This record gives sequence, C-alpha cells and structure tokens, in this order.
Amino acid sequence: MVMIQDEESVTVSCSDHPPQAWYSEPCMLGIDEAGRGPVLGPMVYAAAFCPCSTDLTSKAFADSKTLTEARREALLAQLQADPGIGFRAESLSAAFISGRMLARDRHSLNELANDSTARLIAGVVAAGVNLTHAYIDTVGDADKHRSRLLAQFPAIHFTVCPKADSLYPIVSAASIVAKVTRDRQLSAYTCPEGPSSRDREYGCGYPGDAVTKSWLESNLHRVFGFPSLVRFSWATCTPLLEAAAAVPVAWECEADDGAEGQQTLGWRAGAKRKAAGPRHAFFHMRRLALVGGGTFVRGASLHA
Repeated sequence: MVMIQDEESVTVSCSDHPPQAWYSEPCMLGIDEAGRGPVLGPMVYAAAFCPCSTDLTSKAFADSKTLTEARREALLAQLQADPGIGFRAESLSAAFISGRMLARDRHSLNELANDSTARLIAGVVAAGVNLTHAYIDTVGDADKHRSRLLAQFPAIHFTVCPKADSLYPIVSAASIVAKVTRDRQLSAYTCPEGPSSRDREYGCGYPGDAVTKSWLESNLHRVFGFPSLVRFSWATCTPLLEAAAAVPVAWECEADDGAEGQQTLGWRAGAKRKAAGPRHAFFHMRRLALVGGGTFVRGASLHA
C-alpha cells in the first residue's frame, strides 16, 4: 500500500500495482467510509474499483462492521495481492476535521465527506481508469448527493443508497479498506503532545463508550483541551471541559474595535466577556490590521 501525504492532516493511500490493461475497460467503483461517528481519530473514505465484468461474489467481501479484525486484515491482503482490483483511500485526521468544522468558513461533516468522495473519484479517473458506474454509500440525502456527483462527473452513472456496503461487493471491498486503514492508524498513534500511560486505552472511540469517555477525562488539559487525536468539534467535548472547569478562551472578534471587542468562544457556547477597550496602540502605530486567522497585515486604513 502506497502512502502519500496529500495536504496537512490528509493522507492518501492506494494500491501499489502499476496501471493495468483493464483500466481501459468499462469499470465500476464503490466508496464507503469508516470513523464518521467517533470522537477520536481519523475519518477514512475509501474507493475500490475493477472492471464491470468482474464477478466479485466469490471474493467473500462483506460490510466491514460484520467481520472480525483478523478477517478484515486477511481480505485486505487479498485485495493488495489482486492486480484485478484497485483501491484508494483518504484519511482525514481529527485535527483536520475539527479545523474545518470550527473555522470561520465552516464545513459540515457532510461537506467534508462529499469533498473526500469527489477527490477519490477524481483520483481514480486521473489514473486513467475508464470509470462508468459508481456505487456510493449514502451521505445525507441520497438524491441530492447523487445530483451533486453527477454535476461533477457527468460521464459516470451513480447509484447512491443506504447500506450500499451490504448490497454491492465493490462497496464492501471499499469498506474493508477504509476500516483497516483507520484501525491501523489508531493502533500506530503516538501522542505528539507528550507521553501518557493511557495513550492506547481509548476504547472504540465513540462518545457513548465508557472506556473512550474515561480516556478523554484522563487526557484533558484545562488550558489546551485534548490531544490532537480528539475531534474538538464534537459535542462530547464541551461538557467534559466544563466539568473540568477548563479555562475560557477569549478570541479576537471580527467586528470593529468597540463595544464587542472580544468574545469568549471557549468552552461555554455563546458566552461573552465584558467589552474590551480599543486595540493596543502598538498595532495602530505600526498600521497593522487583523485580516483573519489571527494574521496581521500593514494597511493604510485602520480603525481609530
């Protein structure tokens, strides 16, 4: 499996077979995800593709959630050894997800999923695969998702429906790639923020799991919140931070200096700090203005 660092906190992996002669044949593709719901770790979207003429019923692919870890690993090994099937996966780290969902220009999880799906399809097409039919496990409204994909890839016929991973073997293959990729990344995770005796005892990663909740509570910092393995944008995080009396954080407001100079966006949604005074003279003397993302630039016109 070839690993490619595509952009910050996004990792792309793909089968390591060279381009095959069957790429020119009419091909089908399936896409599924792993890790959409957990508060910990990456969300992985994966695509598997092969000629439409391939009979996958003998491959024993199935929805990855119904298989044991050992069985998933064995099936992925079969996929890697089979030159008649290709695959590609994209892993979005917890930090990437939180950064996009909490940015000024916010992206919902569905939007991130849609973007990842489109990038996977584009990557397969760019590799020279004659993609004619794609089977997609639904994200939100199936009809809207299908229309969106058709607008981007009009030459491809799309089947978008719930439970596609249990209906179409090519989607089942993709679900195995996605699940094993996520599990391996969680297993290999090391905390960049520092060592912890509980680094790997985080349970299944879902908010309702007692082991996961215990890990979150044990790895909580009152100022910095959680390690980068955690999706800060999940609703699970706020009550835990509040219960630990986490320190509120005051961010520079986009509005002009004045009555709403700063806003506390920390761990209490909507809470506001008493209005601060005008920006410090340091910034005015140097003609610096805040343009977004905490970045200051020189400008000819600054607020008094």
